[in-house]
Amino acid sequence: MQKLGRNDNCHCGSGKKYKKCCLDKDQESNITRIGPKAEPEWNLEDAMNNVTRFDSAAPEFNLEKAMNEELVWDIPIHLEVAKLFVEHTSGRYDDEDIYDLVVIWNQFAAENQPIIRKVAVFPAVLENMLAILTDTFITQADLARKYGVSAATISNKMDQVFDYFVAQWEAMEDSVGEPPMNLQSRNSMEAQMKAIQDMLANQDFETMEEAQAFLKNLMQNDGAMPAPAVQIGSNNKAKGRNAAALLDQAMSQNDPVKRERLARQVIEVNPDEADAYSILGELAPNPRVAAYYYREGMLAGERALGEKRFKAAKGHFWMDVETRPYMRAKLNYAQTCATMFNQEEAILQLEEMLELNPNDNQGARDLLLMAYLEEHEYKKASQLITAYEEDASAWFTYSRVLVEQGLDKPESTIRHMLRLAIEANPYVPAYLIGKKKLPKKSPEYVGFGDDREAIYYVQGNFHLWQLQPKLTKLLEGMI
Repeated sequence: MQKLGRNDNCHCGSGKKYKKCCLDKDQESNITRIGPKAEPEWNLEDAMNNVTRFDSAAPEFNLEKAMNEELVWDIPIHLEVAKLFVEHTSGRYDDEDIYDLVVIWNQFAAENQPIIRKVAVFPAVLENMLAILTDTFITQADLARKYGVSAATISNKMDQVFDYFVAQWEAMEDSVGEPPMNLQSRNSMEAQMKAIQDMLANQDFETMEEAQAFLKNLMQNDGAMPAPAVQIGSNNKAKGRNAAALLDQAMSQNDPVKRERLARQVIEVNPDEADAYSILGELAPNPRVAAYYYREGMLAGERALGEKRFKAAKGHFWMDVETRPYMRAKLNYAQTCATMFNQEEAILQLEEMLELNPNDNQGARDLLLMAYLEEHEYKKASQLITAYEEDASAWFTYSRVLVEQGLDKPESTIRHMLRLAIEANPYVPAYLIGKKKLPKKSPEYVGFGDDREAIYYVQGNFHLWQLQPKLTKLLEGMI
């Protein structure tokens, strides 16, 4: 017999793993549990390459064979992300939990081909996700310092991967087990984050260990966070919690009729719930009605935040999760205005979004750049490009050519900008000059420098290039 392992089924018969059930209580009582004979030791480096556990009689482990046959990394930098993540988390978290995130990252990277401009960003996101899923307290500011990236960047990338990671994590749980947290949607995630913020704001911790102990004590109820206290105009917390629950149901509802009914129920309970208006906007029969609902959502978001908090959060919106419903409604409103050719209003909203949140977690700058070009506001477009000069996406590199042309720059400058654009994404020219036909559907995910990014850019900006025959002819001669 051997000592009961952390990942063995708990002795009490709960069906959960020992580490998620009685381990803490046994450690406090200085009790060592005995279990069945242990399996061979699990090795993180082997597991990272998806190698099955083996005993001493098994063939000698071959890393190259395992990497090629068991876990495929389409792009080398995706493996570098995984290695850096393991390097920073090994010893702090359970090895199996680290491995689970590596496997999910491998799947996510293969399916979505995420843009990676700095290797340290996604390892920070992976640890942020791992901390949430394992009830480990660490702030995004802490992770930003640890990985040498900005907290805003971590938050931005978290938005891209959160739903995918939670779905995959829950799928990997044992059939008798439970997911580490009840995170079923973006709305519930933000509610959890708000609950954590509120609780920590009312405490005075001297050390990180004190904060971790505080949260651990709160999470003892089967790993569940306490229900967030949602504040609304009437200060009726019971109604607030009811509205949050209804909103969560609406967001997870696929039936449009039921989804609309739930959204309207949310508004009846809490008229200041911006996301409920956004749902109605998504379901609206035409852009004019959609714009009305999105604008109502913006107004609701302003009421929910209050003038004082709205002003205080300026410059770092989105980092405060309570600003997000307002920002979502604002982006939807701007997009709908552009659809109705009300570019003046669209530009106003998008400019305000970047003032409130210069980090631009929602990609408002792409839409604003296109709107400037459509309105021949080349100086403003140039200023926007300068403000986000680190943006090497096809949207910015190719649009910069249009901007320089609009500013009557010499042909030598235009050629130089075209070369830079082609280096950033060599797939765009074929679509712009008509050598390759655009697909009818937009890509679900956009990578960096790939064909999908090219399709995304050309679908949005083809009309602008059609009005520049000299540019397209010049481009044709360079490929």
